[in-house]
Amino acid sequence: MSLTHPQWLSRKIETDRLRMNFKVLASKRKYFPGVEWIEFEKLGMLAVCNERIALVEGRGGMRTNPLTLEEVEEAESQASGHSDYAKKFILRLVEKMFNDCD
Repeated sequence: MSLTHPQWLSRKIETDRLRMNFKVLASKRKYFPGVEWIEFEKLGMLAVCNERIALVEGRGGMRTNPLTLEEVEEAESQASGHSDYAKKFILRLVEKMFNDCD
């Protein structure tokens, strides 16, 4: 898929926004026993993504319907085990926000 500059820029902006929010969520991991932090991060990212989707209202090619928890879980699952987990998780979420998934 070839993106125009405005399309690329929209995705870059959202990637940066999600990265900042993810860093805040990830900084709270120490407060959760075991792997409960994963659920906290998934729910937090779901809220952040859906807030952005509602705010942008389809401009720049972003979808208009909210992400589902299943979509966030799929993105997290695809990122799980990668050394660059956070980057992969965020990129998959942005793809879903813009309907760029296969």
